[in-house]
Amino acid sequence: MTIKTIRNMKQSKKSISILIYLILFINCSFSVLQAQENTLNNTDKGAYFSLITGAGARFGVLTENFYEIQSDGTLYKKSWLTWETLPLFFGTFEFDTGYRFSKYNSITLNSFFSFGIPAFTGHMADYDAFLYDGCITDYSYHDNYTDNFFSTGFYANFCFLKGFGVGIGFEYQNFKFYGKNGYAQHTFPRSRHWNPDMPHTSEYEGNTVITYDVTSFFWKPGLVFRHSFANKVNIGLDVWAYLYRYSKAYDIHYKFAPNIPYSYFKDIVEAWLSGFEIHTSVEYAITDFYSVSFRLNGEQLFNAYGDDYLGPPPDYRINEDYKGGFEAWSISGSFSLILKF
Repeated sequence: MTIKTIRNMKQSKKSISILIYLILFINCSFSVLQAQENTLNNTDKGAYFSLITGAGARFGVLTENFYEIQSDGTLYKKSWLTWETLPLFFGTFEFDTGYRFSKYNSITLNSFFSFGIPAFTGHMADYDAFLYDGCITDYSYHDNYTDNFFSTGFYANFCFLKGFGVGIGFEYQNFKFYGKNGYAQHTFPRSRHWNPDMPHTSEYEGNTVITYDVTSFFWKPGLVFRHSFANKVNIGLDVWAYLYRYSKAYDIHYKFAPNIPYSYFKDIVEAWLSGFEIHTSVEYAITDFYSVSFRLNGEQLFNAYGDDYLGPPPDYRINEDYKGGFEAWSISGSFSLILKF
């Protein structure tokens, strides 16, 4: 069984798990809806404001892909690197404002800011396939550190049909990873394929091997659902599509003694309909002014690629025979305290 087959099996299991969770959540929501028919009093209508602070953990993998353009115009995946966040701990701050017309009808604007805690977050693996037959020839394995995670933006939604509605979102996001320590396994001569039992040809203890810095902008239309039970419990379910994505990704390789950068790559990616998010939330009102909530979010970012550039900044030049890009998935959970006024 090839690594590609195993990876495809894992992706299928993730997609099936997300679908099963979504079906169960919707079934549970509608079961509670049928059992609860309490309506809001007139005093519950009107404008509302909320301050939200929380913390959580994000589990996921970002896969960086590098392609060579063949003579017939097709792309050959020559290299790919997996960057783990297993997990990345983060904090969030949000501000909600809106107007509730009735139990089911409301308009809301949510602005948010999230930041990760720099730390060891798993491992980075680098795969190369230099023989043009799809098989791995070179492999390296390193400790992965998330040096920076920053996300900010807004979501606006309008619920108008039994709690269902539409929305639009914008997000600015930055990830910065660096791979450190570890080892490499290279095939010499490059006439045979890599296997996990090969001896290590390089050791990188104490050294930074490679960094990856990705900045992205996302526009997201979405479908939303909101419902309240007895003014105590609020549930939410959102599905957001990545309508448009613009990303810049910087890949820098390092040499040792001294540990300094020597190879620079930059990828610029523009993509349409390149993924989706699912947001679920349950909120419980402790008093009229304080609530607690639990949120579970899933993200699937499809593979997309664009032009690749070489050279130390700012003197990048286009790498005409290559393309670069990335794909990612993540699942995150968080607890929040909500102050209403």
